Amino acid sequence: MKIIEMLRMSEMGMTQREIAASAGCGKTTICNVLRLCKEKGIIYETASRLSDAELHTALYPPTQSRV
Repeated sequence: MKIIEMLRMSEMGMTQREIAASAGCGKTTICNVLRLCKEKGIIYETASRLSDAELHTALYPPTQSRV
């Protein structure tokens, strides 16, 4: 399931358990994704303007490797 759909369902008032059942994944996964979105200030309206890749990068920025 796409992150944007998780946000949409959450903002519709669905519980994390309901979203997890719909997504076919664990409640912990939903909890982690929604927590990251909250920490980054990303809501459905914001996410709907981003591509999947941009949204993923916003939540999971690439790490810099040390040489």
